[in-house]
Amino acid sequence: MSKKIGVALIVHGFDASSRLLVERLVRDYDSIVIHVDTSAAPQVLESYQAFASPNVLVINTRHVEWGRWGIVAATLDAIAASLDRTPDLDYIAVISGSCYPIQSASALRDYLADHPFDYIEAFDIFSHRWVLDGPQAERLYWWYPFDFWKHRRLFDVAYAIQNKLKIRRRRPSGYEYAIGSQWCLMRAETWRRVIDKLTNDRLLVRFMKNVWIPDETAIQTVVRTIVPEREIVQTSPALYHYNCYGRPVQFFAEHAELLTQQGFFFARKLATSDVALRKELDRLTENAPLPRDFQLGKRTGALSRMGRPTDKKRQFPKLNNHFRTGQAPSRVRTYYVVFCSKEVTEAECEQWCRRNLKGASYVGPLFAYSEIGAPEWFCQMLDITPNDFKVRDAFPHDFLTLIVDHAPSEPALVIPQDTKAGLVDRIVADTNARKIILFRETKIEDGYLPWIAGKLSRGQGGYELHQLQAPDVAALKPDNDSLPVAQGDCGSLRLNPI
Repeated sequence: MSKKIGVALIVHGFDASSRLLVERLVRDYDSIVIHVDTSAAPQVLESYQAFASPNVLVINTRHVEWGRWGIVAATLDAIAASLDRTPDLDYIAVISGSCYPIQSASALRDYLADHPFDYIEAFDIFSHRWVLDGPQAERLYWWYPFDFWKHRRLFDVAYAIQNKLKIRRRRPSGYEYAIGSQWCLMRAETWRRVIDKLTNDRLLVRFMKNVWIPDETAIQTVVRTIVPEREIVQTSPALYHYNCYGRPVQFFAEHAELLTQQGFFFARKLATSDVALRKELDRLTENAPLPRDFQLGKRTGALSRMGRPTDKKRQFPKLNNHFRTGQAPSRVRTYYVVFCSKEVTEAECEQWCRRNLKGASYVGPLFAYSEIGAPEWFCQMLDITPNDFKVRDAFPHDFLTLIVDHAPSEPALVIPQDTKAGLVDRIVADTNARKIILFRETKIEDGYLPWIAGKLSRGQGGYELHQLQAPDVAALKPDNDSLPVAQGDCGSLRLNPI
């Protein structure tokens, strides 16, 4: 028997991609309730209300903020409206405006007819590590009176004080506390019981309102408590994917066919501006059956090598950062630092490094105004473009630490003359670095030579001074991955520290 499926859509804005999403849902599903954030502009609400369809209802009841109770309340309002409006629904899915179907609705109905379970991540918050980087069980332990984005300093201070004092909130008894994604697909009867608990149990509601990111805890805790474990499939119907640094991956038009091969019915974090991706997904999935090897929750191997991070300013991991703290690096290794004056060209510098620093991984020039200087292996590791200045400049110390720790061999970092003085000081202070000054003329413009030599002489470990003499730049042409020796004498003059 075909299942009747409703969709609760939680949105903040409206654009061409939003129009395509609602049109697709109207065509394929039995009931659509759209909750529009009360802080959205009036034209956003009007745009959704303009959809003249009997199976669409638009509500506007809650202000939705990340990490606060509003998103839970908005979800429950949308689900309750769905059940009141269409009482005979069998399932209701919860998705956001950044989601999109990657399988046909007919395939989803057939699958649910054969697998009548609740599909939600509801892992034990104390024993199952779900959060990649950040607090998990601590979300329940302490109070979170300050907004993470608006009052970050106060948030961190309150967190640190409660942690130091080992404060623990008293949790309502009788519940199995859980964590997981809020994007789920559950039976209508389960939703009725969830709404009942999160409406009538005032103690639980009061507790959850002071939990950090309650949308990943409140509904999951109730489901894990009231639904037998054998009736819960611990996976979200919506594909979400993170890179190795815990940042969400965004999908683009070139990923359409790969998305349809994943073991999910929806996908999250589609590029907002990529209308072509949504149209291609419509074409690929129209009345299409599930892939032959479909397994719910299964990601194909290629997925780990695709996508671009959506928030490049916050994608670095938390490191034992020796450039920032002066402590030992996260993986102790020595490396070269070549301070290069502006009279030495990039080709000359690379030629000298390849000739004199045998086996070193050439990296640079780093922190120049014109280019990021990151090698290809580094860009692939972070899934970034070769000249993404935002990644380099947001956290330069983390940028350096990652290169030093993950270079395939002992790295040779080329630091150009226009690098900021504060960053140079951090590099000079690192005792793991073998420091080299590379120059051509003895009278360096702007006094760079005595300036950098003075900094290095005050550091530890000394430095080496190398002067290039009459290089033939025309001979510096790459042959495969190696460079020939330049015509002329690239002589070296080693001096004691000044």
